[in-house]
Amino acid sequence: MSRPTRRGRGNGLSTRGGDLLLRDVRPGGAAETDVLVRDGRIAEVGPGLDAAGATVEEGGGALLLPGLVDAHCHVDKTYWGRWVPNTAGPTLADRIDNERARRGELGIPSVEAISGLLDHMVARGTAVIRTHTSIDPEVGLARVEAVEEAAGRHAGRVRPRPGPRSTPSSTSPPGTAAVWTCTCTTRARSARGRRSWSSSGPGRWPWRAA
Repeated sequence: MSRPTRRGRGNGLSTRGGDLLLRDVRPGGAAETDVLVRDGRIAEVGPGLDAAGATVEEGGGALLLPGLVDAHCHVDKTYWGRWVPNTAGPTLADRIDNERARRGELGIPSVEAISGLLDHMVARGTAVIRTHTSIDPEVGLARVEAVEEAAGRHAGRVRPRPGPRSTPSSTSPPGTAAVWTCTCTTRARSARGRRSWSSSGPGRWPWRAA
């Protein structure tokens, strides 16, 4: 019989490809107990659990909570890893125009920055991430591809998911609607039934963490 694989206390655990046994944790602040996770779902809760071949994480009395949800973010625009002063005006339109004007100078999108931010979010308990990724005639699919590449570095922790459809916005640059329609058609065909895609704002692409 294979023995459990023991790990030190850590973050960003993934149960894909195997079972996970959490020892001495406090679900929702309750008394310490063990929790067995199979296929990403809680299979059993109780003291002294055993599961041959499972990865064992020593909780040491840590509080066990459901994954956190970030319901609205824009990881394609992140400056993660560096400080960038705010040079935009006070209105939303000022901020949008400033970001568009400076994105080349600031190296946006950055796969490294996106990947670093995702790692930080997931490692600290974020289980669902819903981000809106910009598409317009100037950037095309560059941001979508950067987000997908960064998510690919976190295989088993983050994967694209479809989001709700909404109508174009008055803040979209001219020509965005045509690019968006073409993009949806092209990517829906390339998915070949593996996953579906839909818009969730002015030329934006939604996805969620696994």
